[in-house]
Amino acid sequence: MKIRLSQPQMLSLWRLHRLLEPIRHDAEVTRADGVDLDAILTAEMDQWYIELLLRASQELLVSHDITGEITISSYDDGCAFISLPPEVVRVLSVRLSGWKSSAIPISADTPVAMRQRLPYTRADASSPVAVLSGDGLCLYPASSDSTVTELKCVIYREGEYEFMREALASVSPLDSESFTPLKTVQ
Repeated sequence: MKIRLSQPQMLSLWRLHRLLEPIRHDAEVTRADGVDLDAILTAEMDQWYIELLLRASQELLVSHDITGEITISSYDDGCAFISLPPEVVRVLSVRLSGWKSSAIPISADTPVAMRQRLPYTRADASSPVAVLSGDGLCLYPASSDSTVTELKCVIYREGEYEFMREALASVSPLDSESFTPLKTVQ
């Protein structure tokens, strides 16, 4: 099930999963050292969320098809380039008209990506290739009449958390080791 939370809602859920909620109301504690637990938990929560967006399996992520928000900016010798909006942190799949299947983007330093530089070793419509290139994608093969028919991405918006509920299983409760600044190796 998809969930979408604001930062205060996510912080409340984070406290619950880290076993810091519900707060006990039958005791009173006064601290004078000024520890801002919410700031610590928010930083921890944001780090978990960014890691989730960048590395989690697709089943744990909410994808957005942003096909209508982008245009192909150039065609060059069988390649199309599209610029990605800055809020896109990960592209899950892309498809051009004329392709028989979607392509999952690959890194520019892989052998498959390097083969796309030459027209003789380039992909065809039955096995298209999308190569991550800076802030965009190079798509092979492409023609001057190609259009983007699918662009599924993971989006990051400040103060907003969107993921599948199953991802919360990776949040572990606090334990004594969580507060150890340095762990010793034996």
